Amino acid sequence: MTKDSIFIKLLKKYTTIDKTFINTFFKKYKIGGDLDFDLEDNDIAFYLNIKLSTLRKRLLNFYTKKKVRYIEKVDYIRIKSEDTYKVKYMINYQCFERLAMSGDSDNSEIIRLYFTKLREFITENQHLIFQALENKDDLKLYSKFETTKLKSKDFSFVIKS
Repeated sequence: MTKDSIFIKLLKKYTTIDKTFINTFFKKYKIGGDLDFDLEDNDIAFYLNIKLSTLRKRLLNFYTKKKVRYIEKVDYIRIKSEDTYKVKYMINYQCFERLAMSGDSDNSEIIRLYFTKLREFITENQHLIFQALENKDDLKLYSKFETTKLKSKDFSFVIKS
């Protein structure tokens, strides 16, 4: 079992976001990794309770009435199996979010709630988040000052035996 990142721990401990959703789709997620192709099409189709063929048709923009457009090598990549003619689609997080948000399944609603709850969490804790970020900058400055101070030869050690 992989160790949860700080982001995952934060979501699990301080929000009411569905833990199955977090475990399924954010186990590999890294902050800034929105465009990483970490999500397999089978997992997404299963979670959204849609056929794999339907998911792939959406990715290939088969349903032209939708305003959402998906672009290969930007939103998803196709990986061909070496030993068969099978193809697997790997999807990035941003694309997954758009797919899920446009769906009408119960799990699509869970994903919409995820974003609502995340926004509420940020709104409720905005002062603490701001303060933590400000303190982080102050700590960096303090740490730099202390390091510089330690490197200077303005002090001496007295060793007693």
